[in-house]
Amino acid sequence: MRRVFTSTGQEGSRGMINTLYVNGIYKGYYNLCEHIREDFLQRHHGGTHAWDVRQVTAIASGDGLAFQEMLTYIRNNPQSTLASYQGMKTRLDMVNFADYLIVNLLGVTGDWPHNNFVCARERSVNGLHRYYLWDAEGAFGDFSGNVRTNMFVAGTTGSIITTAPATAGQGEGIRILYTLLRASPEFKLLFADRIQKHFFNDGALTESRLLAGWNLLKSELAPVIAPTAVTDRVAPWLNGVGDATRYTTTGATNTPSRRNVLFNGYTDDVAGGTFVQPHLVAEGLWPATRAPASPSPAARRRKGCLPECRGWSGCGCCASGAGRRIGWGFGAMHWCGGGTWWSICVARPWPGWCRRGRGRRRWTSTAAPGGPPATAR
Repeated sequence: MRRVFTSTGQEGSRGMINTLYVNGIYKGYYNLCEHIREDFLQRHHGGTHAWDVRQVTAIASGDGLAFQEMLTYIRNNPQSTLASYQGMKTRLDMVNFADYLIVNLLGVTGDWPHNNFVCARERSVNGLHRYYLWDAEGAFGDFSGNVRTNMFVAGTTGSIITTAPATAGQGEGIRILYTLLRASPEFKLLFADRIQKHFFNDGALTESRLLAGWNLLKSELAPVIAPTAVTDRVAPWLNGVGDATRYTTTGATNTPSRRNVLFNGYTDDVAGGTFVQPHLVAEGLWPATRAPASPSPAARRRKGCLPECRGWSGCGCCASGAGRRIGWGFGAMHWCGGGTWWSICVARPWPGWCRRGRGRRRWTSTAAPGGPPATAR
């Protein structure tokens, strides 16, 4: 899980498999890893400032005053207000926090988030709180979690929700922060952007990348432990078992993949064929209907599109940043057709608008795939 976290572009503890001999006697194999403390943070983030380092509720260096101030601020400033969210951005690294949550949502990390985390902040004017993965061996099916666990429900394994954000203790900081931040449309938009980055287009959390990382780890262990002795929980988690769109325990066994649980939903035959809504969609972090795919670069050129038009480039409407988002929406893309072009933002679950050159266009789920958006205007 630490390797998965750093693959998203975040700083994190690196480890290696090694054997231990004492006076020539073999004592076993160990995972030697970097300890996330002030010297680690200075090396990875640069600078010579001191750091506040918190491991759950224990203060390893500095103090907990800035952390307490951050919790006090978010409790007293509703994140549904843009100014309040911008205030939180001066206290918490939002991209880091979103990536940190997404990785743990993928693995259904147990004995977390009330435990097994490190939170650190550089003691400087612009210092931000950042979270680091630590002791995540409870992922992929431990601590009563399973591939179907809904971590957006309070009380489940690895739940990131608290029903008492105003009074929960500092050890519940992750739950307090997410529970209150989800009131912010800007935070939801950022979360969706990070999901898009990591789960699609050969991102760090695509099945092929994750399985490649898992196979690499197994090869590193091979000299000290027989591969057949490793219980493979990762491949079934990512690929599912049998029909990966269903959960069945009688007759043919079927288990959904984690991707289907998060993005597509699955049919629960154990519950009489009930369809379980995809967790990310039900939480409002991902649209129920995705935008149509962007035309290829060659097709865009044939249609006379501007060269900077790109699909899913963020809500700036194009990678060059020439566009401007003036509302909420998931991502942005361009539609080329009839020698003209369209600027499109996904309008679910929040109405989205993009302004680009010739005017404004809006896309909704009624748009016909393969043609211009039906509701563009």
